[in-house]
Amino acid sequence: MAATLKEVLRNTLDNLTGADFKRFKHYLRDQGQIAWGKLEKADTDDNVDLIVQVYSMGAGDVMLSILKKMNHNQLAMDLERDLGRLGGQQSSLGLGGGVNVNAIAHSGGMVNAPAVTGCTIRGPVTFNFGGRHMPQQEGGHGFFKKHKGELEVRLGVLAPLLIDLERNKVLTSLEREEVQSKTTRQEKNYTLMSMLDRKGTTAQDRFYEAVKAHDPLLVEDIEQSAM
Repeated sequence: MAATLKEVLRNTLDNLTGADFKRFKHYLRDQGQIAWGKLEKADTDDNVDLIVQVYSMGAGDVMLSILKKMNHNQLAMDLERDLGRLGGQQSSLGLGGGVNVNAIAHSGGMVNAPAVTGCTIRGPVTFNFGGRHMPQQEGGHGFFKKHKGELEVRLGVLAPLLIDLERNKVLTSLEREEVQSKTTRQEKNYTLMSMLDRKGTTAQDRFYEAVKAHDPLLVEDIEQSAM
């Protein structure tokens, strides 16, 4: 029996451990199309349903891109192979009833539209483009919101950064000690990001300035990769 797109995606996510699965959801949120409220408590099946619902036939490419960002190269290669096989199955079946595509993008954003390759479509192809205006995020607040998941993974210069944040009244001494008490770097980063998320725009702006001062190359790389 031929595999479906959802089965291929589900089998891929089943290979991610708890921590990596959480990272995957953060990266998926950073794509800007699925709200964190829907992803936070979503299990594997829920995630697959959301990805396919939002990205349709482009869901495989979205998952592939995230796995590569996470350096899960072997898993990405396996997914690419399975998607290729799936595309071949769809090609041999043909598409005789036409195609309807609904594409929605934020103002100034890119559309993640379904891609159909390697087959002949017999019937009308209809594109329905809709959109909604979203205010552009700028400065430290926008950087924090857009890249929070990536910062949880990549942020490394913590000790001087925490001192700076305490000096600028972003963190209290107790909060700084709470972050430093965590065992792993990722736990420390996650605790810090959660605190900043609760504290709002001013705290996030000051955090951005502090990171730029202590790890400018990290900020530059994250901003350039998002362009």
